[in-house]
Amino acid sequence: MPFLLLLIALFIFALLRGEQNASFVILMMIVVALLATYYKPFRDSLREFF
Repeated sequence: MPFLLLLIALFIFALLRGEQNASFVILMMIVVALLATYYKPFRDSLREFF
């Protein structure tokens, strides 16, 4: 969970600085982190992939 909070803080910081491209990448990282944490089929597919 600390990693997710760090990503959210980084996302807000990037938005405030006007970095739209970086904000989009960070937002995708947040979505993947949430899916990997709370959505079991997605987590299982990641395990199979790696």
